[in-house]
Amino acid sequence: MNYTTQMDAAKKGIITPEMEIVAKKENITAEELRERVARGSVAIPANKMHKAISPEGVGEGLKTKINVNLGISKDCTDYSIEWEKVKMAVDMKAEAIMDLSCYGKTHEFRQKLIDECPAMIGTVPMYDAVGYLDKELADITADEFLEVIEAHAKEGVDFMTIHAGINRRTAQIFKESGGRLTNIVSRGGSLIFAWMEMTGNENPFYEYYDKVLDILAKYDVTISLGDACRPGSTHDSTDASQITELIELGILTKRAWEKNVQVMVEGPGHMTIDEIAANMKLEKRLCHNAPFYVLGPLVTDIAPGYDHITSAIGGAIAAANGADFLCYVTPAEHLRLPNADDVKEGIVAAKIAAHAADMAKGVPGARDIDNKMSDARRRVCWDEMFQYAIEPEKPQRYYNELPPEEKHTCSMCGKMCAARTMNKILAGENNDLDNYRELYQLDQKYPDYPKVAATVIGRDGNNWFHLFTIDKGKKDGIAVDMNVIAGNGLVGIVSEVGDHYAKVRAIIDDKSNVSAMFENTGETCIVKGNMESIYKGYIDVTMISNNVTAKNGDSVVTSHISDKFLPGLLVGYISDITQETDGLSKSGHLTPVVSFDKLETVLIITTLKDSSEIEDIKNYD
Repeated sequence: MNYTTQMDAAKKGIITPEMEIVAKKENITAEELRERVARGSVAIPANKMHKAISPEGVGEGLKTKINVNLGISKDCTDYSIEWEKVKMAVDMKAEAIMDLSCYGKTHEFRQKLIDECPAMIGTVPMYDAVGYLDKELADITADEFLEVIEAHAKEGVDFMTIHAGINRRTAQIFKESGGRLTNIVSRGGSLIFAWMEMTGNENPFYEYYDKVLDILAKYDVTISLGDACRPGSTHDSTDASQITELIELGILTKRAWEKNVQVMVEGPGHMTIDEIAANMKLEKRLCHNAPFYVLGPLVTDIAPGYDHITSAIGGAIAAANGADFLCYVTPAEHLRLPNADDVKEGIVAAKIAAHAADMAKGVPGARDIDNKMSDARRRVCWDEMFQYAIEPEKPQRYYNELPPEEKHTCSMCGKMCAARTMNKILAGENNDLDNYRELYQLDQKYPDYPKVAATVIGRDGNNWFHLFTIDKGKKDGIAVDMNVIAGNGLVGIVSEVGDHYAKVRAIIDDKSNVSAMFENTGETCIVKGNMESIYKGYIDVTMISNNVTAKNGDSVVTSHISDKFLPGLLVGYISDITQETDGLSKSGHLTPVVSFDKLETVLIITTLKDSSEIEDIKNYD
């Protein structure tokens, strides 16, 4: 191999195997990628000792990458718990994992990461220094800090956060400018500041920066220039301390490139939405278009427990305006060490932000999966939608918690699903639209009654809907004896109710009797269900007075003296009025106003008849 680092190879016109892999992942040519690596606008963090890595590129024109922070602390020394988080991060296709272990035998966990993990591995050597060297902070020498860097490089770490920008000049600006609410919130940055204050010495990572670069170049470790003075609150953003350090980082970037060391620059922390775009452009300008790695930014300070959301909002805006690498933030940020669920939520939020940004800045192929998802939604193809989801488990679980009656809908919209409606109408199937129109017109016909719409989900026996089941029940306010309407009038009455269903007895059923009257004359009658008669197209009407003045074609409605049916509901139209053989009354046939052979949707009137003072002429069973 006649090159030292990816940048060295790129400057020499060499396309490395790592460049070939990254170019294929990014849908660009290897030559385009090589040019960007050569000028430093793209970094490929890939330590020569990290044999398990699947290389990724970070920077200009590439997909926005995300990093997952993990590691052992004094309050959680269980390596197995952290390893489960690692496996989750890899499964969810996070491109980088930073081992922030700061307690115990950090080497063992880090070595396992490097040996088995295909993601880029990052560290902050400063975190490890105290434990690794087993010394008090003030007693650590400059050479010993460099020893920790070399130890991490030898192990195979792909990129290291090194806080070289907070030199004595930067520290003095921080002390003199004042006005910060949260001082220095970077853990590594605060340790370096403390070391300088305690010893009176210059930051060793700055004073011996060339030696640091020589170590990194030897193993092809990318330096991630840490932002010790990043704002820890929205109040502190874009202040003198942050910008002074950023200027220093720009100078350090060029010095690294001179030694063929790849560079990423780390950026803010907390920042209001209106400042983000300007900060991204400022970093790119001051740091010569080096890849920009941001934590968030968190766009508000008052959302503990939800900082993965505040971070995702800021991250999407940042990446759309030039940031290349997002460090995830979990719901546990500022509160505790994240558990596995927190890690998952943080990864999903960061991936959403990254992908949204990629679409905004026109990354090749970024919109393809969104178009596939939209097409699947149009076709209401759930399996495909879950496949294209950024995280499929939650949408699948939500869907299955309350599955719809019909697969090509969801339980929110049911048959009123817009996609389903459009598919049907464009295919020439307008039955559903007719049903909705019918229900609307029927609702307007009886405006004084509150109603609930329901779908017929089952029926008993033959082809006629004389006994059937609907998809609404007690939880929807349905009760026994509520009247059911459809078409142009009365269907029947609720006879049984469960939590999520109800059964309806239609007026055509043999056991149904409805106290009715002729709408024009007020003369009473009984509409009696008869399954034999309905096959002939009518229902029986009995108990008509011999003195009836009604005539064929008159409307029959429910009467005021019924104890269960509300008054004035249209039942049908009378015909064939004839004298009964006993001579005491007349009978006839009634043509119902509901098609009982094809009921799909109904309205349930949720008002019950007050029957305390009246009785039905003849009760239905």
